[in-house]
Amino acid sequence: MDRVFESFEKALIFIKTHEAWFDYTGERLERALALYKRGFLKVMKEADSEGRRILICNNDLDMTKYDADDVFRLHCLLISLLSIDERTQICGAIYIDDFTGISMKYMMMYPMKSIYEFTLQLKMTPIRLKKICLVGLPTFATQFLNIVKLALSDVMSKRFQVFDNISELWRVVEQTPMTKDYGGKSDENEVIEDFQKVIDEKLDVLLKFLDFDIDLSKAEALKNVHENVGSFRKLEID
Repeated sequence: MDRVFESFEKALIFIKTHEAWFDYTGERLERALALYKRGFLKVMKEADSEGRRILICNNDLDMTKYDADDVFRLHCLLISLLSIDERTQICGAIYIDDFTGISMKYMMMYPMKSIYEFTLQLKMTPIRLKKICLVGLPTFATQFLNIVKLALSDVMSKRFQVFDNISELWRVVEQTPMTKDYGGKSDENEVIEDFQKVIDEKLDVLLKFLDFDIDLSKAEALKNVHENVGSFRKLEID
């Protein structure tokens, strides 16, 4: 039980030190929901044969309307909602990031520090991510990959996989629960509408959890941990 409390404590510390990503009120919530309804990040309606929920980000973003914080906020919202789902707590989830066809301009939008911190959030979230899959990452995004690996724990590193293309992904992830644009059987609009119901039903519960007080003195160890992390904008390569 101590490990359970420690896990939630770490999650809360991260939330309290990254409040902009966990602000699900007003205009920030509206922007996150608008991005969700565009299908940028989806949670499949059906689980795989092992009961795992599948999230996939297609990285198809209108950069004239949305920014990196919108992307991270939407991810944190959906992952947080999954973390309070009992079935997902037991069976876990699979996260897929599909970078097929993305541009250098798109990657430059993301500060390396934010990528590192978001990966930490994946590590700290109280759901078991059974697989983290990156697909179609171009060669110019090598630094992105290095930063992600840096933030992963030993356990999660073993669950982290990189695929050159989407066809390779289907060797380790079941295709059937996916939307039709990914060769699955699910209708994209139905998938979006299905998890929208979860957002509508569980958002108040999530907001109450986010309102917990916590001793932030324990967060001191996290400060300045990202100082040596570069950025695509500066093209700092290790």
